Amino acid sequence: MNLNVTKLISAVTLATLITCCASAQITKVGSGFRLRVNYKKGSTIKFNSISSIDSANNSLSNIKLKVPIKLAVLDYKQGVALVQLTMGAIVMNGEELQPEKSATFPLDNHNRTPVKGAKNQVIPFANGESALVTNSRPPQGTQGIGTALPDKVVHLGDTWKSEMPVNIGGRTEVLHGVYRFAGIKGQGPQAVGVVTYALSGAATGTGTMMMLTRDGTLFSNETKLNMTGGMIRLHQTMTRL
Repeated sequence: MNLNVTKLISAVTLATLITCCASAQITKVGSGFRLRVNYKKGSTIKFNSISSIDSANNSLSNIKLKVPIKLAVLDYKQGVALVQLTMGAIVMNGEELQPEKSATFPLDNHNRTPVKGAKNQVIPFANGESALVTNSRPPQGTQGIGTALPDKVVHLGDTWKSEMPVNIGGRTEVLHGVYRFAGIKGQGPQAVGVVTYALSGAATGTGTMMMLTRDGTLFSNETKLNMTGGMIRLHQTMTRL
């Protein structure tokens, strides 16, 4: 597989991870809102992601990829969900660049993966997997998949930070995100919470995600991402089916 194809797959995967698990229950608290994940065992959410890709040196141009995404909640115990993320095959011009891939991992109600720490507790799940959780919450934003949610109640314009380790070209790097709560608005017949974000570190970019207020699940997302100094430029939209 050539370098351009490897970078292309990395870009699509990274953009998907940023938002695929960005679900949050949006609850009014005083003059602000509390954002929490509300996973339900047995639930499945499906998305279509469409990516347009080019590069600063024209080594890649006018590439469009459509990848189906599925997020399934396999189990839920003691505030921790075991979720399975499945990315469909990445196909370009009839050639399969990457087959369907799945990953299974635990997430808490702040959308963070439990980490090792003092006084660990092991939660066994039905499929034989387990999650390590600690009685003391890890530093906010650490060890997350997608958007780690803030501990505090947020008001219009409030920001919080998140970081996520990612693998790009065989190297582990850190993607830093600054997220801003942009309020509640109507999107057709739906009411959605809007979060905008800026990314730095492993990649740079901006985006806007919308989450349904009724249950907090992801409604849509748009990401513009630059990798390796603009050598890969990606514009991805993700819409719920």
